[in-house]
Amino acid sequence: MNVNEAATLLRNLLDRVEEVDRGYQLVGLLTEGELSAIRVALAGLGEAVKIEYEEASATAAEPAMETLGVDRTALDVDLPKDVRICLDFGTAMSKATLVEDSGDEERVEALQLGEIAGQQSSDYLLLSSVYISDDGVLMFGELAVERSYQEGLDGRRQRLDNIKRTMSEDGWEEKVPPEYNPTKVDVTYGDMVLGYLTYFTWTASECAKKLGYGVLQRRFALPAFSGAKRREVEARLKSAIGKAQVLADTFGSDLSTGIPLARFMAGVQELASDSGDFPLV
Repeated sequence: MNVNEAATLLRNLLDRVEEVDRGYQLVGLLTEGELSAIRVALAGLGEAVKIEYEEASATAAEPAMETLGVDRTALDVDLPKDVRICLDFGTAMSKATLVEDSGDEERVEALQLGEIAGQQSSDYLLLSSVYISDDGVLMFGELAVERSYQEGLDGRRQRLDNIKRTMSEDGWEEKVPPEYNPTKVDVTYGDMVLGYLTYFTWTASECAKKLGYGVLQRRFALPAFSGAKRREVEARLKSAIGKAQVLADTFGSDLSTGIPLARFMAGVQELASDSGDFPLV
């Protein structure tokens, strides 16, 4: 079937669509010709996406990377001593609480991270998933899961789900393989975790704003290690959580729909020389 024949059949198919109360419905059964026309259209779209992706990847691979001018404002803020945000990294979900000292007691309030993120599954638990789409966009949470289902049903693509384990394992500086990163931009497992921490931090910061707070101290639950391994992971996470605040302030609400990978990595590169000592953590 040539393209002109497919276009004619698709127009006829569109004419059979009727508007109903909650959307649209197709009247009648699909003919074999209409089904073939859909396949022709999808094949054409696939080729278009491939071309667009190759152009984007070629651009992203250029040595000259975008300069963002990351927002370091949070690093110079006088932090309240009696209020803090506590981060807890779960296997599949993460959560955060706002803790305020009140005399001999603490006021603890679970933050509605999922509501800020626009999740359907939970208002309080944030889905711990990161995915790089075929067109080079770094996505988080439910959006990451949804896009991975659209693009990776054949098994060629993977998303990072267990953030807690990745934070704890060796290989933080290892480059992720093509099934995780289809672009030519170099990305490590640590970069992907930092992306998730940035998203996590943005949702927690937005929750704090709704409660009337600005930048707050940050504490985090450390995976169960001892000795040198504990010190290594603790230092790594302190640095990453501090950088995540800077990146969250830099990208803001754009994180809810995903950040072009090359743009995110430009921010990471600008923070590469920072000492890792972040007063808010």
